[in-house]
Amino acid sequence: MSDSRAATGFDRLPWLADEPRAKATPPKLGGRELLGWAAAAVLLVGGASFWLEADVQAATARRIVASCALMARANCNGEAHVEAT
Repeated sequence: MSDSRAATGFDRLPWLADEPRAKATPPKLGGRELLGWAAAAVLLVGGASFWLEADVQAATARRIVASCALMARANCNGEAHVEAT
């Protein structure tokens, strides 16, 4: 058997094409990038909450107006409304 080992690191010839390359480290999020994403998330949640609340209030107002219109129509059908004295 032969005692052959692969040369690694500094033992390799630098002009060979199969030289192992260092892996690139992924970029880390700094404080400013993280702060930007947090601000965007807060604005998104706040905007969605405002829109949902406005929609609920509009639906409630439509129900109140419809209810008042029905009550006004019932009182104006020629019925005499006499208060007890």
